[in-house]
Amino acid sequence: MKYDTIIIGGSEAAFASGLILADAGQKVAVISHGQTFLHCSAASLGLLGYDKDGNPVHNPVEAMAALPDSHPYSKIGVGRVCELAQDVKDLFVRSGIPMHGSYERNHYRMSPIGVFKPAWLSMDTSPVAASPDDVKTWGKVLILGIEGFLDFFAKFIASGLGAIGVNTEIRNISLPELSALRSGSTEKMRATNIARVIVSEKNIEDVALRINIAVESSHADTVVMPAVFGLSDPLFGVRLQSKLKCRLMFVPTMPVSVPGLCAKGRFESRFRQIGGTLFYGDTVSGGEFVDGSLKSVRTLNMAETALYADNFILATGNFINHGLVASPSGVSEPLFGLDIMPFAESGFTGSDFFSRQPYMKCGVATDSDFRVALNGNMINNFYAAGSILGGCDTLKEESGAGVEYISAIAVAKKILEKKGGLK
Repeated sequence: MKYDTIIIGGSEAAFASGLILADAGQKVAVISHGQTFLHCSAASLGLLGYDKDGNPVHNPVEAMAALPDSHPYSKIGVGRVCELAQDVKDLFVRSGIPMHGSYERNHYRMSPIGVFKPAWLSMDTSPVAASPDDVKTWGKVLILGIEGFLDFFAKFIASGLGAIGVNTEIRNISLPELSALRSGSTEKMRATNIARVIVSEKNIEDVALRINIAVESSHADTVVMPAVFGLSDPLFGVRLQSKLKCRLMFVPTMPVSVPGLCAKGRFESRFRQIGGTLFYGDTVSGGEFVDGSLKSVRTLNMAETALYADNFILATGNFINHGLVASPSGVSEPLFGLDIMPFAESGFTGSDFFSRQPYMKCGVATDSDFRVALNGNMINNFYAAGSILGGCDTLKEESGAGVEYISAIAVAKKILEKKGGLK
């Protein structure tokens, strides 16, 4: 089988690059073995949330000027990152997922445990504010759980809001539609199961009625609920909000995340609609390299069939996704044995367990176009995108989503430029 581009991995970077390439008319295939970090999405994306000293970043563009040359943003260039940041926002909109925010100024989103963190883009019903101090404009906050649902940490949220002077009250509502789930084990009362039950317009009316009753008796100005609605409809929260007498915000629960699965489903659906091919539940087992290029790959499920392409993108993620593997002898890329960028002089790990660990900045070695290397030789048509890239500690920087999407679109556009498909 022959494709224009084959993308290895099912990360955010895989879908972002795949959608850009397929939109341009390329024949694209994505090979993914299973769950990705989209399943853990917090309904917000970070571009650059913290500087090297751990201080919150207010203007990501200004802060990028201080990043090292090895950082993916530095390789792309700050001006180009700004252009691609708008492309990311457009990508979500075209997939039916409205996002708000700006690459020029971070806002703050509330985590599942009530901590406020810098963010770049957030879904419409996310609990966000221009700054932690602006959360006080929410007025009295009613933290509204769902009877029988345990993956919502209302007391943590109340503590976090109380620490910045917000008046809160905790209550639960009972939804009759969930009685069958509640009658079983607590395992059935998970966010995704609830989202599969509460789907109809009548369900929205019933939920709105119970929220409005709770709001009237508590005199609340804002309601915060677990994000357990809208598995296949990113506008579910907007429709529910239109029937309420107060502001509504959804806090993503601990994984699996309903907003994350919704985004993944939208990306998959649109990718297929524009001609993309998905090979799910499969893993690349090796590739054929000829004259400095990757000619084909084989997978475990299609061991006898070579998959050929003009270009390949590796988007398997970092240590969390097993795109990189750490051992006492060092870090390796397990599928092809690609070259790894050298460690800093400080070594593999630091002496303080809670400090930034040098190996977290590790990734595959690439040139300025994100082409990978094997045994010291650059592979002409093989690119890396996303968190498998080195030079950044995405967890500490709160830059994971930004690196994923922006590097992916940068690589996709580089491939199109090479093919003459992008001016």
